[in-house]
Amino acid sequence: MRSICYTHILPCPSDTPHRSRMNIFQELMQIIVLQRRPQDLSFDQTAAVFYFVLTVGLNYITSAQAGAFTQPLLISVIQGAAQAGLLFLFLQLANRAPRYIQTCTALFGITAILSALVWLLAQVAVLSIFVLMLMAWSFCLTILIMRDAFDASLLKAVFIAVALGAFSVMITMLVVPTYMQEAQALLSANNAS
Repeated sequence: MRSICYTHILPCPSDTPHRSRMNIFQELMQIIVLQRRPQDLSFDQTAAVFYFVLTVGLNYITSAQAGAFTQPLLISVIQGAAQAGLLFLFLQLANRAPRYIQTCTALFGITAILSALVWLLAQVAVLSIFVLMLMAWSFCLTILIMRDAFDASLLKAVFIAVALGAFSVMITMLVVPTYMQEAQALLSANNAS
């Protein structure tokens, strides 16, 4: 139900989708700095889709810039869809399906924000140490999100986060058979430089 401002005939500014996305962005930033828990995130299906698409887009940009993948868009879409689908399956199996939207918003929102920061920092060679730190922090946040979504111990949350990543890579390898060779070539090229 929408609220109406008494001084205006239009809906309150807080009811607009732009305002809602901005509030969720602020909530995601609070999750990143551990001031909010993922289950306290606003329930918004549009935000979950928005951050999913943003994550896929950022993964595509990163993959395309690396130049090692022949199908960066397909790989990005498959990995995002695999993670979203597997997350739903895992939550369904754990009888936690109602937490799906908030968990997706948290997972993809955190990934999108930190991926954007990683991409920006990677443009400056001097700041590359911060790239590794942000990637590690992103994984830690994923573990915390899984812990809260599944009401699991920290060890079980680590297992769920690793399984989510590993299964999404396996699904990507099934759809794009050259994915593993291309990823290994990219890692070899990075190690050589």
